[in-house]
Formats: sequence, structure tokens, C-alpha cells
Amino acid sequence: MALLLFTLVWATAQPGPPDGRGPSRRAPSAAAFDPATALQAGEALLTRLEVLAVFEHVHGRRDEKRELRVLLGDAAGAYGRFNLDPLSLEPVPIGLEGVAPPRPAAAEPEVLFRAAERALQALSLSAVVVPERDGVKLLLVYAGRIVGELRLNHGYAPAAHAKWLEEYGRSRWRFPD
Repeated sequence: MALLLFTLVWATAQPGPPDGRGPSRRAPSAAAFDPATALQAGEALLTRLEVLAVFEHVHGRRDEKRELRVLLGDAAGAYGRFNLDPLSLEPVPIGLEGVAPPRPAAAEPEVLFRAAERALQALSLSAVVVPERDGVKLLLVYAGRIVGELRLNHGYAPAAHAKWLEEYGRSRWRFPD
């Protein structure tokens, strides 16, 4: 687990190419970055988030990887996400999504949605704050394991992630539709 966290922090804080082309992935300066403030803002956001959607996320070279993804947010956008196991109805720890073969959802969409809402109530934040080019990433914890992420901008306000909503829009199975 510590190696996963170290790799996650190291990979996101690497600078851009030395020739100056392309965007830099350099994290904000130490003077501008305050992990305690980010965690405080994240805790406040987590208490008011709701489950926006549950959908099947298909990816991989030949669309062989399937995950049941949960989007968290409000009317303004999606700020967080985690994956839900369709049989146990519990969040899947990051890094273990591809270990088990894909399984079809055994429950009705409404049951999956309610399970996602129950899981949201049990989520907390890790003490690790990952600085990124666009803001900060906070790690969601369920039963002691990192299961998802929450995004804030550099001002520690919720940062909507449009790509997640695009994935939802392209999904063949989604609830609500």
C-alpha cells in the first residue's frame, strides 16, 4: 500500500519535458500548497456530495475491462469517483479492479444506486494530498483501503472533471439513464 501511494505521488509530481514543449505537470509551489487546508476543504465537500450516477465503464485495448463506476458530485459537476463491486456491493480498492474477472451486475440498477449511497456515507479521506497541475487529488478511503479520488482546484474549491461525465454519457449501461 505504501509503495502504491509513493508511486501515485511521485508520478503526478514529475515535471514536464525539459524542452519546454507541452504542459508542465509540476505541482504548485510549496508556499502555495497547504495540505491541511486541502483536507479541510475536502472533508467539507465529502459531507455534501451525493451519488450522481452508477455506470459501466468499459476500457482497455479491446474493451475487455469492465468496471462499475460511481460518480460523486452535485448539480454543478462530478468531483469524485470510485468503483463498486457488482456482487458484494462494496467499493473496490484502487489497483484491484482488474484482478477479478468482470462480473455482471447481480442487482437491479436501483439496488446498485442505493449501495453506492451507503458506501458514500462510509467514505473518508486519506491524509495524503496529491498536488497536480490542475489542483489537488484527495484519496477516498473505505474500510481502511483507498477506493477512489476527489478533485479540488488550486483554490481548494470542488473541481468538476468533465471526462468522467463524458464516460458516463458513452456508457451502454447507466443509471439514472
